[in-house]
Amino acid sequence: MDKILKYLGNIIGYLIIFTGIVIFKEYGLLPSILLILSGIVITTHFLKIKEKFEFNINRKYRIILSIVLFIIAALISPTPTDNSNSNINKNTNLNSKESIKETTQKDAEKQSNLKVHFIDTGNSDCTFVETDDKNLLIDAGDNNDEQRIVNYLNNINISKIDYLVSTHPDADHSGGLDAVVTNFDIGQSYVSNGSSDSKTYRDFIYSLSSKGLTPSVPLENQAINLDNNTTIKFFNTESTGEGNELSLVTLLESNQTNILFMGDATEKIEKNIVNQLPTDIDILKVSHHGSKSATSDKFLKSLNIKYAVIECGKNNKYNHPDKEVLERLEDKNIKTFRTDIKGNITFSLKNNKLSYKFTETTSNNGSAPVTKDPSDEIKKQQEEAARQAQIAAEQEAQRQTQIAAEQEARRQAEIEAQRQAQIQQQQQNETTVYIAGSGDGTKYHSNPNCSNMKNPVAISISEAQSRGYGACKKCY
Repeated sequence: MDKILKYLGNIIGYLIIFTGIVIFKEYGLLPSILLILSGIVITTHFLKIKEKFEFNINRKYRIILSIVLFIIAALISPTPTDNSNSNINKNTNLNSKESIKETTQKDAEKQSNLKVHFIDTGNSDCTFVETDDKNLLIDAGDNNDEQRIVNYLNNINISKIDYLVSTHPDADHSGGLDAVVTNFDIGQSYVSNGSSDSKTYRDFIYSLSSKGLTPSVPLENQAINLDNNTTIKFFNTESTGEGNELSLVTLLESNQTNILFMGDATEKIEKNIVNQLPTDIDILKVSHHGSKSATSDKFLKSLNIKYAVIECGKNNKYNHPDKEVLERLEDKNIKTFRTDIKGNITFSLKNNKLSYKFTETTSNNGSAPVTKDPSDEIKKQQEEAARQAQIAAEQEAQRQTQIAAEQEARRQAEIEAQRQAQIQQQQQNETTVYIAGSGDGTKYHSNPNCSNMKNPVAISISEAQSRGYGACKKCY
């Protein structure tokens, strides 16, 4: 019987200790300690291991102590009064946990997912940005990059360009824009200040016009929302320079991630805008294919840049990127990627974490042909022919005007010569000469003291000539 009681006592003691451990998380430290102590007292009582646990209490009081500890633990524990309340509390806890989990998930969903494609178009620029709601295309390579860009966008299932940006009219940035407009639906289009009379830029503007679209120059530092957490801002929108001095600079901000697209901005533009930019730049699209005309040391020192991307072509004739620019980037510990080495470069932003990958560039980034509307081509040809005819007509009109002006000048010169001759003749007619007073002479004299004449009489040369007098050989 004692043996059975011993085993039962041990089991009860261990169960109480185990219960004390289990309830710690639910009910707190004090009830847990009291239960564990009561379990230890019971166990040591039945095991009779005084030598290990020096309880200076006789066996009777150990039983009483364990019962008291157990009762105290039970009284201070927030035990539910009935099963229904217990279920409510459990359900409330579950719902609370689920609510927290759901809220966290919603917060994660609110963070924008973003992709930035630096499309390899050789020594030209083309960048495409995707957000959860909208997208953005900045420049579209050169004229011979049209098919490559259109195919790339088709391959990632793009049907509409929400925001189309032409940083400036140079052909290596605007060459493929007309093909993009022709092949995709276009939302809003932005261009730099100023204009260009190049055929490439005219084709772009005409392609917009054929769809009833008019580009606009964005306001300086104005925020445009791509989604709830992503905005773009433009800088250098009021430039009145030429060429690269016109280049728009685009800043994309998304979930504390900043991406700066420099276009072909010069060092002068860098100085003008650097104080308006956030200090931390996660990705810098290096200006002008890495030319030393930009990406100055001062500009790089003013910013904390993590990654840099240079869009340039293999073995290009301009030797882009410049060695000095690469050294500056390396000195600042900026991880730099080049499209001439890596091909297409894609950055992904998910849950505020940036990752990147590279894909090999095929000749046209896909095999689908670029869609060309024949009527648009005919209209372009007709427009170009009309423009050339107008230029020829204007040149001919200028030529005829010049001929008429020369003829008029000659006529006026002849009139003036005649007038001068008449004046000279008139002056000559009014010249005083002298004839002999005796009336028997046949000559008129300019010198009244001429020895060939006596008794000189003054008379006009015209009258002398009308009377038949001739000039004196001695006087004339």
